[in-house]
Amino acid sequence: MNQSPILALAAILALAACSGEAPQPAPSDAAETATPVAGVPGASEAAPSASPSAPAATASPTAPASAFFPPAMVGRWGLVPADCTSQRGDNKGMITVTTREIRFYESVATIAAIKESGAMRLRASLAYEGEGMEWSRDAVLEAKPASGQLVMEEFGADAVPGPRTYTRCK
Repeated sequence: MNQSPILALAAILALAACSGEAPQPAPSDAAETATPVAGVPGASEAAPSASPSAPAATASPTAPASAFFPPAMVGRWGLVPADCTSQRGDNKGMITVTTREIRFYESVATIAAIKESGAMRLRASLAYEGEGMEWSRDAVLEAKPASGQLVMEEFGADAVPGPRTYTRCK
């Protein structure tokens, strides 16, 4: 019996084992799993689970590992001063920006794809979830630290027309 193919296979497997790369788990219908995001304390990145019944067009794309909102945008912002101070839960114009998401009154947006990124400006496709629905929109966000403002403008057929100017909550 010729042992050359067996030895060649053993050599390939030995080299693969020494490559230093961890094996990737096979896709499953298991619940979402969170993995730590390097360099961001307390942050995690959720890996979406496969859903055989969801059409591909509505599936949210996974943002690249470098898809972060710039630090100048992170914080709490209000459309009007009362959004920052309300204790009654009626602050519908307040948003909270973290490195990974924007939390609105009844929805959350995450970065699906970055088109342009800088320290004060981000142009991206955002994936939204809220009230049992999912949608996406292109948006431009610009931080203006001198005035304590964050300007956000969304584009698309059902987007709010024009820019919205938020003021940083104290």
